[in-house]
Amino acid sequence: MATNPMFWRYTKAVMREFTWRVVRFGVAAGALCGSPAVLAQGDVFNSSTRTSGDPCQAAYNAAFAKITAASLQSDAQYQKDRIDCGNDRNCVANAQQQRLARERQINKGKIDVETQRSLCYLQQQTGKPTGDPCQDAYRQASTSVLAESLESDAQYKKDRLDCANNPDCVRGAQQRRLAGERQIAKERIDIDAQRLNCGQPAGSRDLSREEPNRPQGRPQDRKQPDDRTMLAEMDDCLRNGSKLVYYSSPQMMEYQGTAAYADSTILYNPSFLDRQPPYIRAFWLGGAFAAHVQNLESRRYDVRRNERTLMGVSDLIIGFLAHCLLDKGLLPKTENLAPDDPRLQFEGFVRINQGQNSPADAWRRAEVRVNDFNHGWALEYLGLPRALTHEP
Repeated sequence: MATNPMFWRYTKAVMREFTWRVVRFGVAAGALCGSPAVLAQGDVFNSSTRTSGDPCQAAYNAAFAKITAASLQSDAQYQKDRIDCGNDRNCVANAQQQRLARERQINKGKIDVETQRSLCYLQQQTGKPTGDPCQDAYRQASTSVLAESLESDAQYKKDRLDCANNPDCVRGAQQRRLAGERQIAKERIDIDAQRLNCGQPAGSRDLSREEPNRPQGRPQDRKQPDDRTMLAEMDDCLRNGSKLVYYSSPQMMEYQGTAAYADSTILYNPSFLDRQPPYIRAFWLGGAFAAHVQNLESRRYDVRRNERTLMGVSDLIIGFLAHCLLDKGLLPKTENLAPDDPRLQFEGFVRINQGQNSPADAWRRAEVRVNDFNHGWALEYLGLPRALTHEP
């Protein structure tokens, strides 16, 4: 099969950028997470370290231990500064400012090592060549764009730390993030177009510019898939596209609530779900499937995760399943950053259902959960992370 040479050139360029991004984040993780007394010059996130068969987690643990040591050292320095200051208020205020500056750098280091772990897993997920040059090139290009998205998210978090409570600075950080997301969205469109044209003979028609066959009638008049169809297709996404080596299909049963999971059974209420917009219905059912996956994993591998991590894994799976349903034609196409953007719909879904008491805490938690959802959405063509699939 002939392969479009432009696609290969594009793929090589983005993979060079991806490799540089991994190296740069590794150096940043070493440079930001502590003083020279704690981190030697040139310390990086070293994924060649192997612990329990997970080099990415082992490298993360080693880097995070150094960050913890830097934090303890900072606290100790502050206590000594307070002793030296005595009752001098100006001296105490200066010591507090220095402590805050050190904590800000330490927190940036945490962001960097967490991002580096994600990039490490992303490198692993790219996997071995499949033998299909178009598919392999597409996977590599998608990996690079996802890495760019992870980097953009990390930079936004660090910008927010620098902004503190300055509203003008926060708005500037948000605008830069939106600009970055627009650019990433454009790159994804280019990759999808290149994938569609890959393998076409030179001079053949550009399929990415052709209008696909569409069902007759207005979109709002088309019949939405029933719950059983959506459940069956989600099950197929996990059986055939997730790389979960331990997956088995759940039982399914109607009940009088919303959508839930218990005793290896997905419970759902058609009368409730049929009143929901398509994506919200997918989020409810995706959450039930996520609970099923985590139940299978814990029974097979005796995995123990804290509440925050469990929620993050669930949101990641929901994003993965929603994108899979979109590709199957079971969810409507949306416009990036428009009101129907799946990320914005998921944020609204989270805010309504998470029940946080503090508005500030609710905003932070919703932001984290949307990031996890977005990560899962971007993994639809790569499969779920190895930390979850337990692939050899």
